[in-house]
Amino acid sequence: MFYEQAKRSYELHETSFVENIENNHEIVRLILKELQKHLIIITSCEKIDLSNQARHYAKAHTALHLLLSSLDPEKGEEISNNLAGLYLYVQQQLIEGRDQDGFKGDINIVGIVTDLLEAWEQM
Repeated sequence: MFYEQAKRSYELHETSFVENIENNHEIVRLILKELQKHLIIITSCEKIDLSNQARHYAKAHTALHLLLSSLDPEKGEEISNNLAGLYLYVQQQLIEGRDQDGFKGDINIVGIVTDLLEAWEQM
């Protein structure tokens, strides 16, 4: 499945990612944490140089891609569709909100991901 290939790619490029995790629940939790971390930096009012900004955007997009590819609509149709909608909204805000002078999108995307992470940790 494409998810496994994307997961391996993310693991190779992310030094803070815990290697050799077999538990899919834990993998998704770690990806959500990484996404949250990068969104906090992206949406902060701090001015960051363009190369760092690009790095955080790229990592956030990679995390969103992994999360989207991990969904299985056959097993959880409604939940998968709802999660896909949230992930796509965050992705849309990242694309539309990117600006050299800072983030101009919906800063509530951090709260959305934080809520998802907290719910995921409750499972």
